Amino acid sequence: MINFAQVSKRYGRIIALTDLSFHIKEGITGLLGPNGAGKSTALRLIAGYFGPTSGTVRVLGGDPTDRDTRRTIGYLPEGAPLSHDATVLEILDFAASTRGIKRRARTRAIRSLCERLNLGPLAHRFADTLSKGQRRRVALAIALVGDPTILILDEPTDGLDPNQRDEVHHLINELAPGRMILISTHMLDEAERVCDRALIMSDGQLLADGAPHQIAAGSRHHNAVSIELELADELPEVARQISALPSVSEIEVDAEHRRLTALPQTGSMPFADIAALAASAKWRMIGIHRESGRLEDVFRKLTNREARE
Repeated sequence: MINFAQVSKRYGRIIALTDLSFHIKEGITGLLGPNGAGKSTALRLIAGYFGPTSGTVRVLGGDPTDRDTRRTIGYLPEGAPLSHDATVLEILDFAASTRGIKRRARTRAIRSLCERLNLGPLAHRFADTLSKGQRRRVALAIALVGDPTILILDEPTDGLDPNQRDEVHHLINELAPGRMILISTHMLDEAERVCDRALIMSDGQLLADGAPHQIAAGSRHHNAVSIELELADELPEVARQISALPSVSEIEVDAEHRRLTALPQTGSMPFADIAALAASAKWRMIGIHRESGRLEDVFRKLTNREARE
């Protein structure tokens, strides 16, 4: 559906993207990276706001700056900007008119969107009276006008509280069937919860591509073992016993939460060794589990320029 082929984008002397190439077919894809990584620039290229300096961008085989291609795309910009002096109904009616939807069909489409996104109680309220979460729902409704095949969401939960974020995540999952959704975010837990695939960017370049759990497998915490004990004063002795195991490289201790994490030697899986030691030593544990990896570890390593070099 979306194809970038050696795409570069410059704003004067500022280089936003450098030889960026990727191909997206379906599902929910997260575009991850720190601020200034080039995420928003990539999304605006897909949305047809402007063209690349070099390389090619194709959406459903067409140029995203063409009107027919843009009709297949719904776009929620960062910050969900809305006209402050217009009501929700007026905003949605204007958005539908720009999509070329006839007035009778507009009424049906707007009613359907209001029902789907629970905007009925807000229909006659002005945008500047809405909360951040409500504004985000209205902006999402704008992006859905015309039932687009591709949905682009730039930082859809930035600035929202945990409950509002959960609400947006639920909406995204509801909208996913039959669509390709691309989400730009710097929140790694959001990618792990919502996305089927993650692209990690930094300094305008693509550094990693895969399912979040696959990327997390490159973390130093992959196959690590975390233990929570009943008593904090047992931590030093348990840590000493675990550190003597040849399959363990390092111990991380969290005394406040009575927890320690044993990091594995390269290629090792120390869970069985630690479980056997726990049984023989009769540690008083609340829980023990093997970690699949931490996306945060890989993200920091890749996006920290000094560590990368």
